[in-house]
Amino acid sequence: MIWVLFGASIVVTSLAGAIVGVQAFNGWLAIIYGALGASMGLAAILCGLVSGPRRAVLVGWCLVGLAARAVLEGDAYLWFVSLPIALILLTALVVSLSRSSTWSERTSTLAAGMASLLALALLAVVAPALPTICPPRQPPGKSVVSISYPPDVFPWQSVELKSITACL
Repeated sequence: MIWVLFGASIVVTSLAGAIVGVQAFNGWLAIIYGALGASMGLAAILCGLVSGPRRAVLVGWCLVGLAARAVLEGDAYLWFVSLPIALILLTALVVSLSRSSTWSERTSTLAAGMASLLALALLAVVAPALPTICPPRQPPGKSVVSISYPPDVFPWQSVELKSITACL
């Protein structure tokens, strides 16, 4: 049950982040980053529903991917929030690996974890080439929530700057 609740919260926050990220000039980066996060949350939900080799793959994708995202999103609160979250997720990964009954499951978990890191690295490489999506201009006197998603930290800074420059 904890996997389902954890995963559902990741899916909801990732999708909400993609929506507010588009409003904050992150466009396609926010959409793809949010979709990656939602896939990791969905993997967590499925972890609570399946077992065996399929679960091993889902555990690797979810825990390693979310730990990497926590560190990437760290910035100012890195030492107090992001690193402890990443350590908790990686500890859960180690526990899961130690409880795996076969080497095949362990290998699948680690391979899926590496795939999640590769997906984030690939996004960082292609993100500057993504087309810009400019949010609609608001009429004078009307405000909109502007939350940078993903946060304006390495490796996403250049993408956000490119989008703001193109849209203003």
